Amino acid sequence: MINIADLTFQWRPKGPGILDIERLSIADGERVFLHGPSGSGKTSLLNLLGGIVLPQRGRVELLGQDITPLSSAGRDRFRADHIGLIFQVFNLLPYLSLIENVALPCLFSTRRRRRAIRADGTVAAGAWRLLEEMDIPPARFAGQPVRDLSTGQQQRVAAARALIGDPEIIIADEPTSALDGVNTELFLDLIIQELQQRPTTLVFVSHDERLAERFDRTVSMSSLQPQQGATS
Repeated sequence: MINIADLTFQWRPKGPGILDIERLSIADGERVFLHGPSGSGKTSLLNLLGGIVLPQRGRVELLGQDITPLSSAGRDRFRADHIGLIFQVFNLLPYLSLIENVALPCLFSTRRRRRAIRADGTVAAGAWRLLEEMDIPPARFAGQPVRDLSTGQQQRVAAARALIGDPEIIIADEPTSALDGVNTELFLDLIIQELQQRPTTLVFVSHDERLAERFDRTVSMSSLQPQQGATS
């Protein structure tokens, strides 16, 4: 599902090296916990996996496709079609309804829109179902602005948005950093339960190693690199 080979990355041509990865492979359907301290290159690696930035050298292969030769527009299309993103800061849009926030990826990806319709009849029905499964019943919360939801509720809406249309890969960047212990456990329970229903690959990034036992495999940033990057 994910293969990285002979990769080097730095933000500036003459700046410090951030990543130097000989090889990283993640299998189809695997749930991987990626951890490391601030400055270890976690965010840089996620940006590379999402095609947001390009390496100076090496391959970033997703679903058998090396995304590094693609144009910027081509990488944007690939990301919209195949990758669900859960951000640390949620990035919900306050001027959209709850259902519209969840359905947003289907506006940018015909592939995910077709999958959502095939699974649930309409995109809105798919968004409704995911919100129910994330314990945000739309019948109760539909009229409430997303900014008025609690932090934990907003994070679950963001997870539903990442899952709609069944992308093959979910990338979660420190998604529990703003949650307390109870909400962190609830969020992980809901995500893992949801992913057990589909062969989705999960790359979950956190500095909190206590969460590692919930995943199939743990990968430390220090194990990937012969030299530690200077900044994330």
